[in-house]
Amino acid sequence: MKSKLKMNCHKSINVIIACVLLICICCQPPKKKQTLIDAEWIIGTWKGATTNNHVFYERWTRVGDTLFTNVNYHFENGDTVIGGKSKIVLRDGVIYYMNGMGDKETSWRAKEFTPTSITFQNGAVNTYQTILFDLTENNQWHARLVTSKDTISYSLERMN
Repeated sequence: MKSKLKMNCHKSINVIIACVLLICICCQPPKKKQTLIDAEWIIGTWKGATTNNHVFYERWTRVGDTLFTNVNYHFENGDTVIGGKSKIVLRDGVIYYMNGMGDKETSWRAKEFTPTSITFQNGAVNTYQTILFDLTENNQWHARLVTSKDTISYSLERMN
């Protein structure tokens, strides 16, 4: 009789543990599916200036639900000079900032992503390891490019 009581007690404990685990799993908030919707504020044309006061522009375009492309340009002697191209891409549920130089493309993975800011990181590159984009209340965009030794900051103003 004691043995049967012990077995029933062990079964009851196991059932209680299983129920507690199930409750804990069910009470977890659902994982938010990554989308680029929170980054749509970046779509449009922006005007910025380098630390040497050279004016440049960035035009971000939405190509689809998983891709925003960027063309960086400035004007020189009446001509439009393309300075570079980059993109923000959603791939396999992960958001990346990708920048191409010639045939080589470097990517930074989004570490933090909110409706008003994005932080991208790639510790394996020699250039800037962290890229931060922040939208301000007055519709400006602050960009910070962080290296192990320095931070380059600039602000862009929405043109359209």
